[in-house]
Amino acid sequence: MKKLLVTSALAGSLLVSASAFAEISVKGYVETTLGSGETPATSNQVNQGTSIGYETGVTFSGKKDLDNGMSMTTKATLEDATLIDQAMSFSTGATTVFIGEDFHGLDDKQTVPAVANNVEDGNKGLGISYNNNAATIHGDSGVGIVNKSDMGTVAVMYVPKVGTDNNANDSNPSKQAKTGSGLAIGFQGSLGVEGLGVNLFRTEKDTDSLDASEITMTGFGANYTYGSLTVGAQRTTVDDANLSEAFVAGTESEYTSYGATYAVNDALSLGVQYAETSLTGAASDEEVLSYTVGYNLGGQVISVQFTDVENKGTTTGVDGEAVELRIKSSF
Repeated sequence: MKKLLVTSALAGSLLVSASAFAEISVKGYVETTLGSGETPATSNQVNQGTSIGYETGVTFSGKKDLDNGMSMTTKATLEDATLIDQAMSFSTGATTVFIGEDFHGLDDKQTVPAVANNVEDGNKGLGISYNNNAATIHGDSGVGIVNKSDMGTVAVMYVPKVGTDNNANDSNPSKQAKTGSGLAIGFQGSLGVEGLGVNLFRTEKDTDSLDASEITMTGFGANYTYGSLTVGAQRTTVDDANLSEAFVAGTESEYTSYGATYAVNDALSLGVQYAETSLTGAASDEEVLSYTVGYNLGGQVISVQFTDVENKGTTTGVDGEAVELRIKSSF
């Protein structure tokens, strides 16, 4: 009986959604990873053994033209059984106002090209520190405005609380921790140059309390595509924070990455990425080198990625290696 009621309720909600929106779309993916990595150490690295992991995601989105001439969109993603990235927006001309999570990744874009995963995502248990957006607020709940032009897109986002529980029930303040706020501004675009991609952003946010401790993040990067070859670089600097993104006055962490991809043909691609992490007072910089081979079957991408890290976490001599086979099917 309960199952019948749940099914009826879901069907009713889908009918309401269908009648409310002129366009409804569903897209998703299933990602399977088979890999093996070492636990980084100064000597006698221990292999973690081979493991198989999964990641799934389904995004629901709807669009409707309003009576006042504006258009409204909504979206929500179910990722690994958790509802994330819920947002709605209102657009007129080239300007969009939005409220929600991760509507526009203005401080979350990686300009360094990758065949499959960026080096920070494809390192199978190495636990590297490199992070191109260590102090991002893009996944928190906020409001913002986006303006698009031929030169690129400018966006601003304000988050009243950072580090919140984004799944809190119906704006119930008691469900969210007392935290500071955040503000991000960014630009992404070609500047009118064919093949060029530029990314600039700055984020300011209070630490997870109501004090005046503030962390700032500044990032810039660019990539360029010429024929089958794409090259790119990016640097992100976080002031007054350590590698765990905890406030430490006078400490600076810096993340730099370079990379290139080459499309051998329509299906086969090769990629390389080098990433470096530095921290005020650290004896060494963390260095990561990654090689990837990818094959696109049309809706399914198979890739093999090898990653090597030296001085993991900016600790001298802590090294390790990992390799993973990844299969991603999209629909």
